[in-house]
Amino acid sequence: MGDFHLARGGGFCLANGVVEKDGERMTFSVSEGYSWHSPESKEKSSYSSKVGVANGNLNFYLSGLMGGRDRSFTGGKRKTLPEQINDVFQAFLDLPGTQKEIRERRERERAEYERRSEINRHNNSIVSSQREQLDVALKEAATYREYLQLESYLQQVEAAASTLTESEQKLSELWVRIARHFVSELDPVKRRISHFKKIAL
Repeated sequence: MGDFHLARGGGFCLANGVVEKDGERMTFSVSEGYSWHSPESKEKSSYSSKVGVANGNLNFYLSGLMGGRDRSFTGGKRKTLPEQINDVFQAFLDLPGTQKEIRERRERERAEYERRSEINRHNNSIVSSQREQLDVALKEAATYREYLQLESYLQQVEAAASTLTESEQKLSELWVRIARHFVSELDPVKRRISHFKKIAL
């Protein structure tokens, strides 16, 4: 059943200890209730001049050691002492089941919290990845505008070179060909398509 300690002191009886039922451990303490009275006068005075007198009430505290809910019975003025004792023993019978129910509920709540947290982490990861891809697309679009400007510039050079002499045209054609080779390497559309092909492999 368990260990308990019984002691006397201060005009009241105190019992406390640990019991186990259905695999659930519980700690308890029981004390006799008492009221403060002043023997000299009915008027209010300091507590130091008052004495504690047993009033027939039972003060009982029961707590589950494995995640159960605390139960307390104090100042049972509307019940007789046998009725209070019956409540105490009924609490001993009920608390193990209550502890298990609370622990199972807490486990379900913990599992649900972890599930929701994992979903949130997954969703946040998706949103973060999407934002990163948007940033990449914006940068590539800016590069593409520069690429189109360079292509337009080279076309204008080619058109203007048509008025040059034959030797000057050959020189301009060579320069445009070299420039267009390096400009084509800057084409973000080609780079993006190449990236898709590599990922798909």
